[in-house]
Amino acid sequence: MLAAWDTDLAARALPPRLVGAAVDRAVGLMAARFIVPDAPAELKVRLARLERLGRDVSFDQLGELVLTQQEAEHHADAVIKLIDLAAAHSGSSADRRVVNDGGIPRGQVSVKLSALSTHFNPIDPQATASEMRQRLARILWRARARGAFVCFDAEHLRLQGPFLAASSSCASSYTGPGWLA
Repeated sequence: MLAAWDTDLAARALPPRLVGAAVDRAVGLMAARFIVPDAPAELKVRLARLERLGRDVSFDQLGELVLTQQEAEHHADAVIKLIDLAAAHSGSSADRRVVNDGGIPRGQVSVKLSALSTHFNPIDPQATASEMRQRLARILWRARARGAFVCFDAEHLRLQGPFLAASSSCASSYTGPGWLA
């Protein structure tokens, strides 16, 4: 990987097309590490390769901002599909959560809470929680049923209020056994 000064030097010394092609290639290689293909056959190959390397994966649905209820529902549905995929890949189930040597569950899915609400509003966390409660509950219940681990992806401190309100609301509305196990 080139250092910043190397990149700056290359940008000044080399033809723009060559620099552009090199940057394009580097971005493509980086994206291939983090963005998996939609094609099941390609995905199986990628997962098998990571497994051979002794690496665990955390599935993350792309997209963060949703503008409509339909988009938020679609995002929640896509996360649920990822939960099923993660559980199947790791061999986890409701009564058998598979963990790695560090005790971390292998069937992991990362959820961007901001993609579950059309108005993810840090100023009004209760309204945000109210809007996303059903979607988040569906995701958490599915993860529990499949033995998958859900990681909340809330990178910004300003999202802490809606996150806490929504997760507390979901936890308090669940009456089944072992919710937080």
